[in-house]
Amino acid sequence: MNIRRWLSSAAAMLIYLGAAAIFLLPGLHGPGYILGNHTPDVLSFIWYMAWWPHAIGHGQNPMFTRAIWWPEGVNLFWTTSIPTAALLLSPVTVALGPIAAYNFAVLFAPVLLAWGTYELCRELHGRFWPAIFGGAVVGFSSYEFRQLLNHLHCCLIFPIPLLALAAVRRFNLKFSRWIYIPLSALLWLLLFGISTEFFATAVMLGSVFVAVMILMESNPQTRRALLILAGESVTGLLSAVVAVLVIAGPYLWKGYAGGKLWSAGVYSVDPLNLIIPTYTTWLGSGLLAPLWHLFAGGRSDAEQGAYLGLPLIALAAAAWRNTRGPAMWNGLKITLVVALVLSLGPQLHALNQKLPLPLPWLIASHVPLIQKALPGRLMFYVDLMLAILISGWLARTNMPRGRKLAAALIAIFFLLPNTTGGYWSTHFSTPRVFARVPDDITPDPHGVLIFPFGYHGWSMLWQVQSHFAFSMVDGYTGIVPDDYSKSPLVRMWLSHGPLDTNYAAQLQAFLQHGHIRTVIAITPFNAREKQIIAPLGTPLLTLGRAEIFGHVPRWIRVEKLLKLRPSTTPNRR
Repeated sequence: MNIRRWLSSAAAMLIYLGAAAIFLLPGLHGPGYILGNHTPDVLSFIWYMAWWPHAIGHGQNPMFTRAIWWPEGVNLFWTTSIPTAALLLSPVTVALGPIAAYNFAVLFAPVLLAWGTYELCRELHGRFWPAIFGGAVVGFSSYEFRQLLNHLHCCLIFPIPLLALAAVRRFNLKFSRWIYIPLSALLWLLLFGISTEFFATAVMLGSVFVAVMILMESNPQTRRALLILAGESVTGLLSAVVAVLVIAGPYLWKGYAGGKLWSAGVYSVDPLNLIIPTYTTWLGSGLLAPLWHLFAGGRSDAEQGAYLGLPLIALAAAAWRNTRGPAMWNGLKITLVVALVLSLGPQLHALNQKLPLPLPWLIASHVPLIQKALPGRLMFYVDLMLAILISGWLARTNMPRGRKLAAALIAIFFLLPNTTGGYWSTHFSTPRVFARVPDDITPDPHGVLIFPFGYHGWSMLWQVQSHFAFSMVDGYTGIVPDDYSKSPLVRMWLSHGPLDTNYAAQLQAFLQHGHIRTVIAITPFNAREKQIIAPLGTPLLTLGRAEIFGHVPRWIRVEKLLKLRPSTTPNRR
């Protein structure tokens, strides 16, 4: 790569970084803010950012933890624990804290994704501005910015366009096999450590693309080159799989949840979402809310990221009609259609009305790993392939430059994300009981029960801010461990239903069985939370917003301040 190409690559990165800063940085009003929604997913990613460097730095096993869901613990291999991203950002975590590292990741996720797509389009088409357009279509897409709100593992997926870029450069003989195979293995390993879901779907759709391209290639020499490239790509992929087995083999099956995790029908694409934006797009005004609230993910709008806009669809139609020739384009078109059809889920639906038409996802949902994927997230691949297709057409077409520029700008305008809402920024405050805990404090050997419980509260963040000074009985990693999922008490705490008539006896048995000596309840309480903690009686002490029942652990360090001799068990009525 010559100096001019390096400079243009740096310019592209700066363009995307500037755009991301304009959209996202206004949400950071100060050090007490998190980029994104107040959801348990966001808090869990901050927890992961802290856990991996903490565990490794303290000689603990990072794959398995009893810091949450104590004493059973959790196997983190099959959670969205983003180990590779957390380790890459560990210098930021150590220097500035896990919240800063999370905000850094949110800011740079669209930048890296756009830049990776730019490099791929530039390698394929050789033109700067069409490649800039391609990167913007993917990095600032409706999909990317919807996932940025709370699903870091679904938007920090820049290894995917970089894998495609490495394959293109190998095919063009710019990389030797001794560079390409280790590089692709490293990128696959990086992707696996960010998202096992996208690792699986990238393998699936990448295989479709390569197979179609080989079958449709009529030139024997080119087909032979493609077969060699396919073999080297498989070698890189298998090398990454072997590395995963060596690093995490003992945890591969422990804690693996068979079958589907979430409803593919709920988290799939409504075809109308392709042309109707939601609130995360600037044009998705309140007037359209009655429509997009009826999309398939109406119960959780986290997967409503299929919006493309009519201008981009028009450009895609023009590019589709005028792009012919090499097998690569045919493979791209067919794979694009496959990804789009699969994203529709197991059954076609529109505005929450199911239509009597089964779709191919019914077959894909029986494939291991793929069955755990959410079909709506395949829109990322649709965005990526549309970016390649349209940028290639813009680079080759004889359309006047002014018309091309206008068409591209209009398409980008229709995609502009809406980051002005309050949902893009979450303010947090740390109760005094969890603040200013020394980072060298010896963790308390007993579990701590915290209310609000589980995903109803901020306990994951509070534990991080206390430097993992305690293990807690709750947590959030997407799935509740088996022993706790069977507990009627835990189900009551996680639901909004009424408490059992024998709730007080159940609570006492739960505390005794788990050897739980400390219960901390954070005010203010709603009516249900008052009912939950009522059997605990009068708190032993109140420290700021925290009411502490039972033993006062060493990490709170209030004995010297309050001259209080703590009791050993929670005070129960």
